[in-house]
Amino acid sequence: MVGSASPREPPRRRGSTSPGAVHRREERLALKRTARSRADAPPLAAAVPVEGGGALPEYASPGAAGADLRASEALEIPPGGRATVSTGLRLAIPPGFVGLVWPRSGLAMRHGIDTLAGVIDSDYRGEVRVVLQNHGREPFRIAPGDRIAQLLVQPVVRATFAHGEGLAETERGEGGFGSTGR
Repeated sequence: MVGSASPREPPRRRGSTSPGAVHRREERLALKRTARSRADAPPLAAAVPVEGGGALPEYASPGAAGADLRASEALEIPPGGRATVSTGLRLAIPPGFVGLVWPRSGLAMRHGIDTLAGVIDSDYRGEVRVVLQNHGREPFRIAPGDRIAQLLVQPVVRATFAHGEGLAETERGEGGFGSTGR
Protein backbone atom coordinates (compact mmCIF):
# COMPACT_ATOMS: atom_id res chain seq x y z
CA MET A 1 0.00 0.00 0.00
CA VAL A 2 1.22 3.43 -0.95
CA GLY A 3 -0.32 6.74 0.04
CA SER A 4 -1.47 8.43 3.17
CA ALA A 5 -4.15 7.07 5.36
CA SER A 6 -6.37 9.65 6.98
CA PRO A 7 -9.60 9.13 8.86
CA ARG A 8 -11.53 10.55 5.91
CA GLU A 9 -9.60 9.02 3.02
CA PRO A 10 -8.82 5.30 2.62
CA PRO A 11 -5.27 4.38 1.60
CA ARG A 12 -4.63 4.33 -2.16
CA ARG A 13 -2.98 1.59 -4.11
CA ARG A 14 -0.09 2.35 -6.47
CA GLY A 15 -1.53 3.70 -9.73
CA SER A 16 -4.82 4.76 -8.19
CA THR A 17 -6.11 8.28 -8.67
CA SER A 18 -6.62 10.82 -5.88
CA PRO A 19 -10.11 12.27 -5.36
CA GLY A 20 -8.82 15.72 -6.43
CA ALA A 21 -7.43 14.32 -9.67
CA VAL A 22 -10.71 12.52 -10.36
CA HIS A 23 -12.61 15.79 -9.82
CA ARG A 24 -10.26 17.71 -12.15
CA ARG A 25 -10.60 14.98 -14.79
CA GLU A 26 -14.42 15.14 -14.54
CA GLU A 27 -14.28 18.94 -14.96
CA ARG A 28 -12.07 18.61 -18.05
CA LEU A 29 -14.44 16.03 -19.57
CA ALA A 30 -17.46 18.25 -18.88
CA LEU A 31 -15.71 21.20 -20.56
CA LYS A 32 -14.89 19.04 -23.58
CA ARG A 33 -18.52 17.86 -23.82
CA THR A 34 -19.74 21.47 -23.62
CA ALA A 35 -17.27 22.64 -26.27
CA ARG A 36 -18.19 19.69 -28.50
CA SER A 37 -21.94 20.36 -28.12
CA ARG A 38 -21.40 24.05 -29.02
CA ALA A 39 -19.25 23.10 -32.01
CA ASP A 40 -21.84 20.54 -33.17
CA ALA A 41 -24.76 22.94 -32.72
CA PRO A 42 -26.05 24.59 -35.86
CA PRO A 43 -24.95 28.21 -36.20
CA LEU A 44 -27.34 30.87 -34.95
CA ALA A 45 -29.36 32.12 -37.91
CA ALA A 46 -30.41 35.73 -38.37
CA ALA A 47 -32.51 36.97 -41.29
CA VAL A 48 -30.67 39.72 -43.18
CA PRO A 49 -32.47 41.62 -45.93
CA VAL A 50 -29.89 43.56 -47.95
CA GLU A 51 -30.76 46.85 -49.68
CA GLY A 52 -29.03 49.48 -51.80
CA GLY A 53 -25.45 48.27 -52.14
CA GLY A 54 -25.26 46.48 -48.79
CA ALA A 55 -23.36 43.24 -48.21
CA LEU A 56 -24.01 40.38 -45.81
CA PRO A 57 -21.91 40.44 -42.64
CA GLU A 58 -19.09 37.92 -42.92
CA TYR A 59 -16.43 36.47 -40.64
CA ALA A 60 -12.88 37.13 -41.88
CA SER A 61 -11.47 33.94 -40.33
CA PRO A 62 -12.74 30.73 -38.69
CA GLY A 63 -11.85 32.08 -35.23
CA ALA A 64 -13.28 35.59 -35.69
CA ALA A 65 -15.82 36.61 -33.03
CA GLY A 66 -17.12 39.56 -35.02
CA ALA A 67 -18.60 39.56 -38.51
CA ASP A 68 -17.47 42.50 -40.65
CA LEU A 69 -20.01 45.19 -41.48
CA ARG A 70 -19.48 47.07 -44.76
CA ALA A 71 -20.47 50.57 -45.80
CA SER A 72 -23.09 50.88 -48.54
CA GLU A 73 -22.29 54.55 -49.22
CA ALA A 74 -19.33 56.84 -49.79
CA LEU A 75 -18.57 59.62 -47.36
CA GLU A 76 -15.76 61.45 -45.58
CA ILE A 77 -15.43 62.04 -41.85
CA PRO A 78 -13.35 65.12 -40.94
CA PRO A 79 -10.84 65.00 -38.06
CA GLY A 80 -12.79 65.20 -34.80
CA GLY A 81 -16.04 64.56 -36.68
CA ARG A 82 -18.53 61.75 -36.63
CA ALA A 83 -20.95 60.29 -39.14
CA THR A 84 -23.68 57.70 -39.34
CA VAL A 85 -22.76 55.23 -42.09
CA SER A 86 -25.35 53.18 -43.94
CA THR A 87 -24.82 49.40 -44.26
CA GLY A 88 -27.92 48.59 -46.32
CA LEU A 89 -28.76 45.82 -43.81
CA ARG A 90 -31.78 45.03 -41.69
CA LEU A 91 -31.32 42.28 -39.12
CA ALA A 92 -33.69 39.96 -37.30
CA ILE A 93 -31.60 39.14 -34.24
CA PRO A 94 -33.25 36.15 -32.52
CA PRO A 95 -35.01 36.79 -29.17
CA GLY A 96 -32.63 36.31 -26.26
CA PHE A 97 -29.69 37.71 -28.25
CA VAL A 98 -28.27 41.15 -29.04
CA GLY A 99 -26.13 42.49 -31.86
CA LEU A 100 -23.19 44.57 -30.63
CA VAL A 101 -21.34 46.85 -33.06
CA TRP A 102 -17.63 47.09 -32.24
CA PRO A 103 -14.75 48.96 -33.85
CA ARG A 104 -12.28 47.29 -36.17
CA SER A 105 -8.91 47.30 -34.43
CA GLY A 106 -6.96 48.15 -37.60
CA LEU A 107 -9.09 51.24 -38.29
CA ALA A 108 -8.76 52.33 -34.67
CA MET A 109 -4.99 51.89 -34.61
CA ARG A 110 -4.14 53.31 -38.05
CA HIS A 111 -6.78 56.04 -38.43
CA GLY A 112 -8.28 56.71 -34.98
CA ILE A 113 -11.73 55.46 -36.07
CA ASP A 114 -14.04 54.30 -33.28
CA THR A 115 -17.69 53.22 -33.10
CA LEU A 116 -20.39 54.77 -30.92
CA ALA A 117 -23.88 53.60 -29.88
CA GLY A 118 -23.66 49.96 -30.93
CA VAL A 119 -26.60 47.96 -29.52
CA ILE A 120 -29.01 46.21 -31.91
CA ASP A 121 -31.98 44.85 -29.96
CA SER A 122 -33.76 41.68 -31.10
CA ASP A 123 -36.98 43.61 -31.81
CA TYR A 124 -35.33 46.34 -33.96
CA ARG A 125 -36.10 46.02 -37.68
CA GLY A 126 -34.70 49.26 -39.11
CA GLU A 127 -31.51 49.66 -41.13
CA VAL A 128 -28.27 48.99 -39.28
CA ARG A 129 -26.30 52.23 -39.39
CA VAL A 130 -22.87 52.55 -37.79
CA VAL A 131 -21.89 55.70 -35.92
CA LEU A 132 -18.18 56.33 -36.53
CA GLN A 133 -16.00 58.89 -34.74
CA ASN A 134 -12.75 60.10 -36.32
CA HIS A 135 -10.22 60.71 -33.53
CA GLY A 136 -7.43 61.00 -36.13
CA ARG A 137 -5.74 64.07 -37.61
CA GLU A 138 -6.70 63.39 -41.23
CA PRO A 139 -10.08 63.14 -42.97
CA PHE A 140 -11.22 59.50 -43.19
CA ARG A 141 -12.72 58.47 -46.52
CA ILE A 142 -15.17 55.59 -46.79
CA ALA A 143 -16.13 53.89 -50.05
CA PRO A 144 -19.04 51.49 -50.62
CA GLY A 145 -17.94 47.99 -49.59
CA ASP A 146 -15.32 49.17 -47.06
CA ARG A 147 -15.29 47.22 -43.81
CA ILE A 148 -16.22 49.78 -41.15
CA ALA A 149 -17.11 47.82 -37.99
CA GLN A 150 -17.78 44.34 -36.71
CA LEU A 151 -20.96 42.74 -35.41
CA LEU A 152 -20.94 40.40 -32.42
CA VAL A 153 -24.15 38.45 -31.70
CA GLN A 154 -24.32 37.44 -28.05
CA PRO A 155 -26.84 36.00 -25.57
CA VAL A 156 -28.57 38.46 -23.29
CA VAL A 157 -29.27 38.02 -19.59
CA ARG A 158 -32.05 40.31 -18.43
CA ALA A 159 -32.04 41.53 -14.85
CA THR A 160 -34.93 42.40 -12.59
CA PHE A 161 -34.51 45.78 -10.89
CA ALA A 162 -36.18 46.68 -7.60
CA HIS A 163 -35.94 49.53 -5.13
CA GLY A 164 -33.68 48.69 -2.21
CA GLU A 165 -32.57 50.19 1.08
CA GLY A 166 -28.84 49.85 0.52
CA LEU A 167 -26.06 47.78 -0.95
CA ALA A 168 -23.88 45.10 0.58
CA GLU A 169 -20.46 46.42 1.61
CA THR A 170 -17.44 45.42 -0.51
CA GLU A 171 -13.72 45.96 -0.14
CA ARG A 172 -13.76 48.33 -3.13
CA GLY A 173 -16.73 50.34 -1.90
CA GLU A 174 -17.34 53.50 -3.94
CA GLY A 175 -13.88 53.52 -5.54
CA GLY A 176 -14.35 54.44 -9.18
CA PHE A 177 -12.09 55.14 -12.13
CA GLY A 178 -8.58 53.88 -11.43
CA SER A 179 -9.35 52.87 -7.86
CA THR A 180 -8.14 49.28 -8.30
CA GLY A 181 -4.67 50.32 -9.47
CA ARG A 182 -2.81 50.05 -12.75
